[in-house]
Amino acid sequence: AQISACVGNHLRFTTFGDNSLCNLFLVLVGPTGTTFKSRITRRVKEMVTEVDSNIIAPQMMTPEFLPMELAKHPSLLWVKDELSHLLTGIKSADYMRGFHGLMLTLFDHIGLYQYGKVKERFRVNDPALTLIGGIQPEVLFEDMFTERNIKSGFTNRFAYVLGDEGLARRAHEPDALQHRDQCRQRLSALASETTITISAEHLVDSAWVWRGSEVAFYGRYGVALAGNAGLHALKIAGLLQVADHWPAGESLKDEWLTVALHLLERWYKGVGDMLVTGIVSEPAERQRREVFAYICLHSHNGSKGTTWAEVASLFHLGKRELDRIHEDLEAGRGWLTADQVTNQPFCNEEALICSRRKEKP
Repeated sequence: AQISACVGNHLRFTTFGDNSLCNLFLVLVGPTGTTFKSRITRRVKEMVTEVDSNIIAPQMMTPEFLPMELAKHPSLLWVKDELSHLLTGIKSADYMRGFHGLMLTLFDHIGLYQYGKVKERFRVNDPALTLIGGIQPEVLFEDMFTERNIKSGFTNRFAYVLGDEGLARRAHEPDALQHRDQCRQRLSALASETTITISAEHLVDSAWVWRGSEVAFYGRYGVALAGNAGLHALKIAGLLQVADHWPAGESLKDEWLTVALHLLERWYKGVGDMLVTGIVSEPAERQRREVFAYICLHSHNGSKGTTWAEVASLFHLGKRELDRIHEDLEAGRGWLTADQVTNQPFCNEEALICSRRKEKP
């Protein structure tokens, strides 16, 4: 992420006449409390700030504000400590939904990018947005791997890293810290105005054949995880090559593509196994079914009903989980068939409307 942010739009690689930038969208996946996500994002932000504070984008942005920032600084690093805020906003908040199309475009956009408002138009040549953010496994499944995001290719724009506290701790070990000045010097060189173009045409076939095998391996989530695996591999290989030697030379070396493929395989395996085996979705889905069954049981005629406060207390739900269940009920989604949980009939639409007026589910 540090290399991607500092090199920005100064590094590009060619594949049969087409140019691509080496910017990345990285998602750090880990449970709350491990400090893995926060330590890594803090370290990335600190180092890049020391090189050039103008590269750092504001934490909170709107779809209108991001193109304005890119117009000032075409190479930007956007650090989102909690990526869930962005994903939830894209799903539910009208003013945030524009991020969906923006992220699809800015992942790999070379040339002129234009964004128009009522009285203004913003123009950016070769925008290079690097994004790094943290997210919990349950939220990743529920907010990122939705049907819309998978079908649109939104999910495979991101590279997912499943980590733990040990990985973050190693970044602060003495061996790592003593090379801090060397890292800063190399990143400062990468942030220069020199534009480097390297050829990757001889490696495209290898990257795309590998991409196909990764997609096939993960089945249902193959496209969602590895749909852009070939492009990710070439981007990471380019970043590793310039980190090793700047200027980077005229062509991308096979050895760096090999390293990039092994690195991505580890990343895909961690998150892919988690998704495919269902260790993320099953607990959340089981809890959701239990809540729905309880609400149905207390929503029949003659029942005294139940309040959202009672549901939250009984099932130990936070505001995020409670809001999600409320949205599912309100939209009529997620209902189970009667024989799955109870033989009692479900609340009908009229009962739902009445219960909402009384602030009861």
